[in-house]
Amino acid sequence: MNRRVYGLTGLPCSGKGALGKMLAEQLNAPLLVYGDILREELARRGKEATRENLQRLAIEWREKSGDAVLARELIKQIGSGPVVVDGFRSPAEVRAFREAFGNDFVLVFVDAPLELRFERAKARNRAGGPGSLQEFGAADEREARGERFGILACAKMADARVNNSGSLEELSEKARCCARSN
Repeated sequence: MNRRVYGLTGLPCSGKGALGKMLAEQLNAPLLVYGDILREELARRGKEATRENLQRLAIEWREKSGDAVLARELIKQIGSGPVVVDGFRSPAEVRAFREAFGNDFVLVFVDAPLELRFERAKARNRAGGPGSLQEFGAADEREARGERFGILACAKMADARVNNSGSLEELSEKARCCARSN
C-alpha cells in the first residue's frame, strides 16, 4: 500500500487548500489541515477563528509544548494509506514528519504572487481579513520569516514547488502531476 504523505506549505491564500483538496481527491486520500486543530480549539473556547486568534493559539501551544506540537497531533491521525496534510508553517513541523515518515514524506511549496493572494484573501471575506495590501504584506512578512512561523524556511525544505498563479484547471493538472510523480 502507498504510505506516501504529501505535505503542503505556502503563504496565506497561495492555494494550499485548493491543491490539497485536488490531490486528496485524485489519490482517494484523506486531507488533514493544520488549521482545523486550532479552529476546533477556538470554537471550544468560544472564540472566533480569525487569523490573529489562530496565530495566538498556535504560539500558545508551541510555547507550552514545542514547535512541533501540531505536527505530533496530526501524525497520530495518519493511517497506512496515502494522506495529504495542508498547512506546514515551521521547520520543526517538517522535521517531525520527516522523522516519522522518512522518504514517504513529500513536502510541496505552493506559491503565488502577493497581489493575487491579497485578492483571494479579500474574496474569502473571513473575519479579521486583510484591510489593505500593505497590511496583508506586513502580516505575510511576519509569517514568512517569523521566529515561530517560518514558511520561507519550509519552502527551502520542500521537495517540489507549485506555482499557483493560473486557473483552477492548471492547478488541477499540477495536482495530477504531483500524484503521478510520487
